[in-house]
Amino acid sequence: MAGDNFSFNYKALVWAPYGDLWRPQRRLAAVELLSAASLQRSSIIREDEIRTVIRSMFGLTKNDKISAVDFTSLAGAFTFNAMMRIISGERFVEEEDMGGEKGREIIDGLRELFFASILGMNACDFFPVLRWFGYGGMEKKMAAVTDRRIELVSRLLDEFRRKNVGFSDSDGGEKTTVVETTVEKTTVVKRSDKA
Repeated sequence: MAGDNFSFNYKALVWAPYGDLWRPQRRLAAVELLSAASLQRSSIIREDEIRTVIRSMFGLTKNDKISAVDFTSLAGAFTFNAMMRIISGERFVEEEDMGGEKGREIIDGLRELFFASILGMNACDFFPVLRWFGYGGMEKKMAAVTDRRIELVSRLLDEFRRKNVGFSDSDGGEKTTVVETTVEKTTVVKRSDKA
């Protein structure tokens, strides 16, 4: 059930069967996203986010009212900010919101969206007949989470398109975000398919 709902009908890299769909996705992930050069480029972002977390911790402890710092919230903010800066170039949680109530709300919403308890296996995965009866309402919950994910990705792509109206894959510049890299590679593949 998770594969149906979260992988766009088994088209995501993790769920895709070996073949014409899986091979280019694996190549993109291995060469463009997880290569040593790509990880080195993104190390600047990770270092900057660590500095931001340290500054936030210092700011929180500087205040006499707070005697303990909720590191879980700060670690979540670091993780999501680093991921989103690598993917889209923007932060989700601003430095002044880290460790505060607003920052916790943003992180909790993102955790619910990406690491919800419904993502794991459930009884319907082992006994598909239970899906006919809507056992536990899991399919509706998964559909709702999928809709929210699609909304988030659509918003990120719309922002990218709005910022890069004249975007060209032949500009010779180095692509810095996953969105830029993916759009460039998809455009190249589409052009080669038409030829």
